[in-house]
Amino acid sequence: MLEVIRQKFHALPRGAQRQINESESFRVMFIEECSKELDLSPEELNGYLDIVIAASNQDLDSLLNLVSIGGLQEEDIREMAKVDNSRQFIDWHNEMVLLPQAKALVVRAKMENGVTYAQAKENIQEEELRSVMQMLLQKERSFFPRPTNEGEAEDRKQSLLLTEIENLLEQKSPLNKTQILTILGKDNQHYRDSANNVLYYLCFTQRARKVNDKYYHITKAPTIYETDIHRRVYEALCDGKSSVSAIAKHISYDNTRGRKRVKTILNLLESEGLIRPNNTNNRYQEWLIPNNL
Repeated sequence: MLEVIRQKFHALPRGAQRQINESESFRVMFIEECSKELDLSPEELNGYLDIVIAASNQDLDSLLNLVSIGGLQEEDIREMAKVDNSRQFIDWHNEMVLLPQAKALVVRAKMENGVTYAQAKENIQEEELRSVMQMLLQKERSFFPRPTNEGEAEDRKQSLLLTEIENLLEQKSPLNKTQILTILGKDNQHYRDSANNVLYYLCFTQRARKVNDKYYHITKAPTIYETDIHRRVYEALCDGKSSVSAIAKHISYDNTRGRKRVKTILNLLESEGLIRPNNTNNRYQEWLIPNNL
């Protein structure tokens, strides 16, 4: 359900997200609307929303306090956050210092060889840029000093892996861990343990989502995350249970609140095209899974 709330929050315009974050009245309105739609108590929804907002703001301390994982897991998350912060400065230098400077040098060199400015800036090859950026680093000729990364070798490895995995998932989701490392050319034990830490951190900070054994970039994640009750409702449909009451009995949730919750989940699944109503039965609503799924 946390993922459902996250997706509802991030489906809103930035301005509305900011109002919910900053204004108690807007927050209450959002919670009341979700409470009616999802049949959850406002208190439970408020707890989910706190986690969503903390992750959205990348407020690690608040997120850790809300989730309360503690122990070695929390220590690992905090260590990875330091690696992440260090890497962000490197990414800034690559994208906002080295890359513009490399482009300027490549275009200038082409112009000195008789190419017009318009032609030069339209014909820049990635290999040219990488070569010039590497030269700038080696000769320390960037116009702004590169941030130093004085961490241990393992931290530097995880720092690079963090950027590579997040960028890869943004371009191509879903992928399992083996697929990720294979594409990156790092499918060996030396990197597998580091990849575990990176993927756990990305999921914890809601920048990636794990569904079964595959990982999605958070912007590519399925609209409805497979929570336990969603999975059980869908499996009941697969087993031939087609009505709300039959499904509720099958998943041992056969009471007024349970049937209402099942109906809400069926409506959500229908909105995503995963199921459709079977209107041939006039006595009560039945549902089925389309043949093309």
